[in-house]
Amino acid sequence: PEEKGNPNFESNPIYKFSLDFWDRLRFETKEYATLASYYDAGCEILEKVIATLPENKVENAKDILGVGRMIAATARTVSHVKRFHDLKAQLGIYLDTIAIWAGGRKDQPEALPMKTVLVPTENPVPVLLEMIEIAKKEIANTESIIPYIQRDSRLGYEQEFGYACTEEQLRWKIDHTNSVINDELLPALQEAFAYNK
Repeated sequence: PEEKGNPNFESNPIYKFSLDFWDRLRFETKEYATLASYYDAGCEILEKVIATLPENKVENAKDILGVGRMIAATARTVSHVKRFHDLKAQLGIYLDTIAIWAGGRKDQPEALPMKTVLVPTENPVPVLLEMIEIAKKEIANTESIIPYIQRDSRLGYEQEFGYACTEEQLRWKIDHTNSVINDELLPALQEAFAYNK
C-alpha cells in the first residue's frame, strides 16, 4: 500500500550486459536454468506432499508452493532473457555499447564501454529459430504462473522497488512476446531463408 509508483512505468525493455563478459553471461544463463529446475523438482515433491496433508495445513502448503513456482518461473525468465540477449549479439544486434550503470551504490562508477566488436553470424537461421523457441518457452512459462498469481496477489510484490506481478502484466508480456515472434522474428527468419537460398 505504501508503493506510490506505477509498476508498469518501471519496466525497461532493453536488457544491458557488456559482452566483454560473454563467458559470465553464459555461465549465469546456465545457473539460472539450473536454479529453475531445482525449484521445479522441489515443487513437484511439495505437490505430492500436499495431497497427504490434513485439511488445516493445505492452504499454507499451497502458499509455499506458489512461492516456489514463482521463484522457478522468475529464474527461468532470467535464463531466457540472458540467452535471448546472447543470441541477439550473435546476430550483430547490440543497442547499447556505451558505459552503463553497473548497479550497487548510488555513487558507484559506470561500467566501461564495451570493447567487444560484434560480427554477425554468417547463417542467422539457427539463431533466429532458437530465439523463436525461447520466446515460445517464455510464453508458456508466463502462462504457468498465472494461476498462482490469481490465488495469491502477494507473489512478485517487492515494496522497495515497487515490483509487482499481476495477471494484467503477465497477459501484456505474453501479448508483447507474441508480437516479437510475429512482427520481428518470423519476418527476419523469412528474410534469412530467402538470402541463404
